Amino acid sequence: MLVFLQGAEMQPSRIRAAWPAAQFVARARLTPRPHGAVFPVAQPAYAAWGIVIEAPAEVAGEARRVVTDEGHDLRVVVPAPDDADPKAVLAAAKYWELPPPYVRSLAHVAAVPVEEYFY
Repeated sequence: MLVFLQGAEMQPSRIRAAWPAAQFVARARLTPRPHGAVFPVAQPAYAAWGIVIEAPAEVAGEARRVVTDEGHDLRVVVPAPDDADPKAVLAAAKYWELPPPYVRSLAHVAAVPVEEYFY
């Protein structure tokens, strides 16, 4: 089962604890969800980035589509993100080398100085 993780649950220690046999698949962003006849603006400011893993067990969450950083479209399950600790979310995003503009936006939320997240 392909699972899209975003937020602090992207931390490798949390992935290993929840799914010891999980395999990394790709970095990816959620595709915008339609709202009736109107679609959300597809701009980087509205992107939700994370990682896709292959989990050996069923995971509860919403069925969605993601686009990998290599442009591949995948169908995944998206559990609710753990975004309660902005610094933990930022650390996970930096670990997985998510796109710098996205990491900078997370750093802004976490109130971390520029030199600590600029790569």
